[in-house]
Amino acid sequence: MRPSADWRHVALREVAEINPESLPSSTAQDFIFRYIDIATVSGPSEMGEARRMKFSAAPSRARRIVRDGDILVSTVRPYLRSFCRIRSTSNDLIASTGFAVVRPRSGVDSEFLSQHVLSQWFVNHLIPRMKGSNYPAVSADDVGDYRLLLPPTAEQRRVANILSSVDEAIHSTQAAIEQTRTVKQAVIQRLLLRGIGHTRFKQTEIGAIPEGWTARPVAEVCRLSGGAGFPIKYQGHRGLPYPFVKISDMNTPGNQRIVRRAANTIDDNIAKSIKSRPFPAGTLIFPKVGAALLTNKRRILGQVSFVDNNIMTASAGTEVDANFLFHLFCRIDLSEHVQTGAVPSVNQRAVGSIVVPLPPREEQEKIVDRIASLEAAEESLTQQQAVHSGMKSALMSDLLTGRVRVQADLPMAAE
Repeated sequence: MRPSADWRHVALREVAEINPESLPSSTAQDFIFRYIDIATVSGPSEMGEARRMKFSAAPSRARRIVRDGDILVSTVRPYLRSFCRIRSTSNDLIASTGFAVVRPRSGVDSEFLSQHVLSQWFVNHLIPRMKGSNYPAVSADDVGDYRLLLPPTAEQRRVANILSSVDEAIHSTQAAIEQTRTVKQAVIQRLLLRGIGHTRFKQTEIGAIPEGWTARPVAEVCRLSGGAGFPIKYQGHRGLPYPFVKISDMNTPGNQRIVRRAANTIDDNIAKSIKSRPFPAGTLIFPKVGAALLTNKRRILGQVSFVDNNIMTASAGTEVDANFLFHLFCRIDLSEHVQTGAVPSVNQRAVGSIVVPLPPREEQEKIVDRIASLEAAEESLTQQQAVHSGMKSALMSDLLTGRVRVQADLPMAAE
């Protein structure tokens, strides 16, 4: 697509230098610099703190000289999008040779090129060019081969200005999400141990808890049970009345706590043949074997379901609110009760012996309401972030292709 005569198709190497400077082997051994390795750039535009080191102690890959406005492109596993634009006026930054350093030429806006590097088009260009199985990577030539549409410099800046302003909204919202999560976890921890408005506490085997609470083994708080094995001959059934939930089905979209469907379904006849019983909606489930056991993954069945024998269930009695039980189990670290062996596992007796704090039912419900308000705040920010991300994607599609032109009289941020 060519929107007008003043936009031109170019290869990235035509408008930017690729790896323009490197530290020579004759560099003074006591030269001190800040090193950017692949781990320093954790994701798109996410750069951590560069490590200070002497040349004499630096890895052999510490060679790429980096300047303000340069764009770093990880050539190893580019689908992870460890790309970022350098915003630093210091002259002591050195990057790993695992990056391609893209330095815009005169008349080319660095932020405009950076937006192209962050686009899905750029990633889609690199992925088919990867070579190697253990460390799939692309070359600097592959990076330089990427083709884009380049508008005049003034329009580059206007486009970059709009897209970077959306980036700022995305980053600030993400920071708010992370802060909210941190506060939420701290508040939940306090609510489950200290309750609401208590001033008098008593010592128990699990520490101080409010007077009026009890410290009880899990086996007294809920009913623990497990599922059944699932023969291969029944796998792949679709459309039957009941989900048959396996650990893999607990990987719910967006890490949602409710499991509403499963890859396999069964009916009453299959349930009878495998000697399995159903569990009602609201039942808590968690892995009891394998690596998933160590992830602290907790879910709730969204409908009547059957579960695999690698899953343990916990059903709340009349004394316990089901949602409170969920939050309580989210604070239990089962890794401390793992049985030794080739595959990590826990048994029902070990889980049942874990002592937990239990407030009266009325206070459980108040605690759940407090937690729900914190979760609602986080969810609101997450939805806002999704809107920003969708807006960014649409704007990139329109502005980087010239499908929508940016008027020259729009305000621009100060350079």
